[in-house]
Amino acid sequence: MISRLDTLRPAITGAHCMIICTSSPSVSICFINSHGSLLKHYSEGTSVKEFDHSNEALLELQNGGVDATVIDLPVAQYYSTKHPDEHIQILPYPNTKEYLGLALNKDNKALQEEINKAIADMKADGEFNTLYKKWFNVDAPADMPVVLDFK
Repeated sequence: MISRLDTLRPAITGAHCMIICTSSPSVSICFINSHGSLLKHYSEGTSVKEFDHSNEALLELQNGGVDATVIDLPVAQYYSTKHPDEHIQILPYPNTKEYLGLALNKDNKALQEEINKAIADMKADGEFNTLYKKWFNVDAPADMPVVLDFK
């Protein structure tokens, strides 16, 4: 029930992006279903495949079945940390920035404050950026808001 949830400070910045295989001479694009139907008509003359999950699209990219795929940026960044030997380039889409975090029961203010404090402390001492870089292969965004208001 949405009305019973409260949000924490955003912990991850997301967006859509395209991963391209830089060793391919031509580009065929693989879309996740949520992106494919929207973007398919913009890619005339391009071979388009659609998958239900990003892991299927990334496997198709890895196996050479496509030259590029459109997925969520944090997934692409994590993939790049696990496959540094693959010749890929991540191209973020403009104007698709989104903030990701946790949702908690509104009645559990103590837990919300404890988690928000832990995130703030980790940002202050640099541990947040260290972990962000470990998992996403980039520094944590400096422009992440402290609080999101969904009213």
